[in-house]
Amino acid sequence: MANTAFDKHVEFCEMYMAEINSVVNALFREGETTEALKYASDLYLLREKYAVWLTKEINNNLETFEIALRKLGANTLFVERTHGDERHESQRQIKIDSSFKLFGEILGLETEAEFTEEHAAEAIKEKVKGILGVEELTGLRKHLVHEASKMLTIST
Repeated sequence: MANTAFDKHVEFCEMYMAEINSVVNALFREGETTEALKYASDLYLLREKYAVWLTKEINNNLETFEIALRKLGANTLFVERTHGDERHESQRQIKIDSSFKLFGEILGLETEAEFTEEHAAEAIKEKVKGILGVEELTGLRKHLVHEASKMLTIST
């Protein structure tokens, strides 16, 4: 069971990271887009597919990212649908400002100077790897391989 759980977690990590890379690339290509709603949904569905293999903490932390994506898409949809409608002008500006801030947060950017695709992709990868515990798992694997190697040396 432990091997299966580990393998499923690794499989999820690989798939989620691939999806994150696609999202980051798309956001840089398209900017603030209603497609962010679809991206958030795709990430959620992937997380649901592997729900049995994910901890509550991982789920909650990944969900925060997905909620931000969903809000970005919803804000963009509101701005698009109310374009030219003076009744919603102040609300539109609030949504535009919120979207710009969310865009930076989603991409892990502190300032406009950091607004490069490479920096954003790396920042997000590191954040998601931290959520998924990739460093800890890699360290554990390294330790177990080292201990097994020592045991083989002793027994020969």
